[in-house]
Amino acid sequence: MIQDATLTSANLRDADLTGANLGGADLTGANLSRADLADADLTDATLADANLIGADLTGVILTGSDLTGAWWPADVPVPEGWKLDVGSGRLQANGYYLLVAMGLIAPFPRCPLAAISGGHR
Repeated sequence: MIQDATLTSANLRDADLTGANLGGADLTGANLSRADLADADLTDATLADANLIGADLTGVILTGSDLTGAWWPADVPVPEGWKLDVGSGRLQANGYYLLVAMGLIAPFPRCPLAAISGGHR
């Protein structure tokens, strides 16, 4: 369990983090390219500006995570509440989630169905 760890700018390229509990971890600017994050729990993690290109995100849980500016794999569905800037390949908050991030509205209660599913790699 690596919950609430500070791993800012860490080089985790090709790391095997299958099923890891990284809830609340600060992974700002981390290189997670080609990392295996299958079934990892990243609830409330900060992944701002992280590189997720080529990462295995099968079954990863991203509930409440900050994905602002993260480089996102083109072949993986974008998480709910986020949009992919096709020019840069980076995520941007969309609609409701942007208002919550700016502190303009209170978040809804947590929904346990916020995991990405399907065999995308």
